[in-house]
Amino acid sequence: MPRSTLQKIRPLHPEKVPPMGAVPAGATPDGKQLFTLERQRSRAVPDIDPDTGKQRMRHHGVTNEPLYALNKPEIYTERLLFFLESQGNGQIQMVPYVPITAEEMAAEQRQQRVEAMKAQLAEALVEADMTPAELVAAARAVGQQEPPLEEVLAPAAIPEPVEGPAVSYPLDLGGGWYQLSTGDKVQAKKDEVDALEAEAAGLKQRAREQQEQTPEV
Repeated sequence: MPRSTLQKIRPLHPEKVPPMGAVPAGATPDGKQLFTLERQRSRAVPDIDPDTGKQRMRHHGVTNEPLYALNKPEIYTERLLFFLESQGNGQIQMVPYVPITAEEMAAEQRQQRVEAMKAQLAEALVEADMTPAELVAAARAVGQQEPPLEEVLAPAAIPEPVEGPAVSYPLDLGGGWYQLSTGDKVQAKKDEVDALEAEAAGLKQRAREQQEQTPEV
């Protein structure tokens, strides 16, 4: 015997007709039509005795002991701000709407900008084939003040040899950055930076030879 198949009920979305007396009142930031509505409502409030200024009490019929406090109905005007939302079952719901404050809107816009910048930063790192650690190292290197190349090659800029532990150039600074013997900082692969260091060492040697050949005045 074949199994019966349950038929899926399609959602029912009738026309969003506001209740009688509702007045259009702009729209939400995402484009939903807002309405205002004033209606008379009833609520319970304490029944105050004007002579004593205290709430009236229900007393026991025999012992006259107070049993419970008495309330009285009060009619008031309720003001609603809402938009209409279909429930998918043929019913239209009035959804209350509370406008956000300027501070809340600014915080929401700031969060949206933060999320957008996160995505942009991630895409930029992927395009540059860099990790966050390499980006931090590059930012630190750029922030350091470096002398112009002319000052590095000038005879007066060549440091005098000092006693101390020997340093092997190129010096690995981490994050793909290296320091040459001339003081320059470069970002390159190991084989590329070796060639750059050899060229820098040759420039230093020629500058030293020129200084030695310059007659003293």
